[in-house]
Amino acid sequence: MKSLSLSTRMGSAIMINPPVTEDLQLQKWYNKNKTELKELLQKKAYKDTEILLPYPEEKDIVPIAKAIANFKYRKATWIRGRLRLPTQDRSFSHTPCSNCLKSVEADMNWKIKCQSCKMDSEIQLESYS
Repeated sequence: MKSLSLSTRMGSAIMINPPVTEDLQLQKWYNKNKTELKELLQKKAYKDTEILLPYPEEKDIVPIAKAIANFKYRKATWIRGRLRLPTQDRSFSHTPCSNCLKSVEADMNWKIKCQSCKMDSEIQLESYS
């Protein structure tokens, strides 16, 4: 007669390739676009801004007011607007430390000890671009 033994250990089960909806959708998309994806990788399209961020079509450009109103629905959008600078006297240049490039309130060609990087530096004029 066989004897049965009781055990306190529970059995384990592992499911391989569980049916996860997002995974299945991604797999379908990949299978559908596999050829195009391989071509893009061969062309190194991930480095080409013309492919990654092409200039928008006219219908995709919206006024700034409309873009702001749609931010709760769309996070990225192309906008059209006119840039105006305030009438204050603002310079399009600054004087940075030649070592760490932190902006320093000093005249050009001064030699200073930078408060940020603690190194001796000569101040040079840099233009904003």
